[in-house]
Amino acid sequence: MNTTTRRLDFNSLINQTIKDRFVGINIYCNLNSMICEREDYKNGGFFEEIENYFSYPELSIHNHYFEGGDQSDLDEKIEEIEGQLEKSEMGSTKFLDLDNFLSELNVLDIEPQEIFEWWAISRHLHTKLKERGEPVWDDGSMYVWGRCTTGQAISLDYGISVICSNMEILDGQEYSWKPTTKKD
Repeated sequence: MNTTTRRLDFNSLINQTIKDRFVGINIYCNLNSMICEREDYKNGGFFEEIENYFSYPELSIHNHYFEGGDQSDLDEKIEEIEGQLEKSEMGSTKFLDLDNFLSELNVLDIEPQEIFEWWAISRHLHTKLKERGEPVWDDGSMYVWGRCTTGQAISLDYGISVICSNMEILDGQEYSWKPTTKKD
């Protein structure tokens, strides 16, 4: 059975081993003390440099859905709805429905993500986390992830599981990092 027809068990013993290895390669050290002692962190200026720090919540109105995301996701969705409005007959039910949804999109308030931990990470992981909408920072010499969960192993984070799955390195996937057993 291939992975497209069965649901992956992200937290099986083998996949935990694979994800632990992935984390060991891509996450270097905790930076909480270093980041939290920065003067610009204490006065709030630091957060302006964090990509994906602010996000928009998901929104569902009638038959329309916006899964949330950052400013570019919101801008893209607004542009899409505006295009659909141009094609709709003014005054029609569909037009009014789209217009109401667009009005709601235009007044969405951004929400800062709650960051619990700061980690130095690889450039590769920085790119993958950024694509997932995770808060990340690149100061030109170091890549940093603002982790929005705490209290569990990083390899248990859903985002890490999805990244590993998308890379197809989990058990049963094409590029699996499954440990091989030595034969005597």
